[in-house]
Amino acid sequence: MRSESSVTSARVKVSFLMAIAAASLMFGYEIIRSVSNTLVKQAYGVGNLPIVMAVVPLFLIPVIYLYNLSLSRLGSKKTFCLSALLSGLGIFLCYLLVLKGYKIGSALVYLLRESYVILIIEQVWSFVNSTLTENEAKKYNGLILSVSSMGAISGGFMVHLLAEQLGTVNLLVISAFMCVPTAFVGLAAYTKNPVNISPKRKDKQSNSNFGLNLFKEQKILILILVMIVASQVYSTIATLNFQGELQEAYPHIDQQTAVSGLFFGSLHIISFCFQFLLSPILLATFSVSTLHLAIPLLHLISAISVIVYPSIWTSGFSLMMFKSVDYSIFRAAKEILYIPLTFDARFRAKKIIDVFGYRFSKSATSFMLGFVQNLGFAWTGVGYGFIGFFSAISWFLFVVPIMKASASGHWSRSIDAL
Repeated sequence: MRSESSVTSARVKVSFLMAIAAASLMFGYEIIRSVSNTLVKQAYGVGNLPIVMAVVPLFLIPVIYLYNLSLSRLGSKKTFCLSALLSGLGIFLCYLLVLKGYKIGSALVYLLRESYVILIIEQVWSFVNSTLTENEAKKYNGLILSVSSMGAISGGFMVHLLAEQLGTVNLLVISAFMCVPTAFVGLAAYTKNPVNISPKRKDKQSNSNFGLNLFKEQKILILILVMIVASQVYSTIATLNFQGELQEAYPHIDQQTAVSGLFFGSLHIISFCFQFLLSPILLATFSVSTLHLAIPLLHLISAISVIVYPSIWTSGFSLMMFKSVDYSIFRAAKEILYIPLTFDARFRAKKIIDVFGYRFSKSATSFMLGFVQNLGFAWTGVGYGFIGFFSAISWFLFVVPIMKASASGHWSRSIDAL
């Protein structure tokens, strides 16, 4: 019989093995992120980017449906591998469409990029949340994030180095290929895991394809969803502001892709430092509630800088600060909330929150901004800054009752207050 220390060591090892799978995924994602942004703006114009973003939830509904169907019939291990391999195939098919000059190929690249990465990365975290204990997660979540960020850093700088040499479109082949090691390293992590993360018999109550009943049974899920929606409104504002400034400063397609790669590569270096150094220290020093309350206040300051001095530098700082914190401290603190929950909550409801919730929030915000713009209102950096300012305040106000509920554990009573 294995000792407790050896089992703990094995849990940590397979969690870091899954982090390597995530690093492979993020390497490819950083390439397709810069490429897809450039291709969509070239094909449809920067003013129509919010409209393309608004279509993402419609694309995600069948993706989540098929994911849940696969989870029920094949289990989490096979679903993970299938998700990665089919994503790689989809990216390659989109590459062929763009190569042939089909305009729709650029939109499909963007929609696939918004869907596949978050679907697979949330499966990574479902695995980690089902493997580590809460104390282990506080100690290792930041380090696990730092491993995945190594892939993102490498991918971002590869775009910067190769975009003008290979051409923007041809970089999609690399993104497609990186889904293959993601699948097989993830399979190895599942195979070596000493923890049986299959659902317990008593938990097999939510076999519906979406598992929406889980939100009624476990009220914390609604609270997490509200927090995610609030955060993603700010994220969308920061993203659209930066992409507009980037298009104006670097209109040439390959140069813009190269600069975008440099930006996101630098972003992930900062994220890595936050993950490797700040996250473990902050999680050990402060409560999860305190961290969640402090994060929107930090972004409030970024929004003020955009209002005072609107430029590519302040818009870039605002987006870089949001993404760096989101990929490190916010992610590490948020994932701890899922650990005590059931298999279905970690593998089904989590996908509704962290896949559909993330993208729906961004798309709804983009649609509203695009609708106003089509009425004749031109968004400026100052305008984006003010919206970001008020969205950060709203985020904080939403988080206050959520974190009070988290601290007390009185989920049912707190949800009525909301």
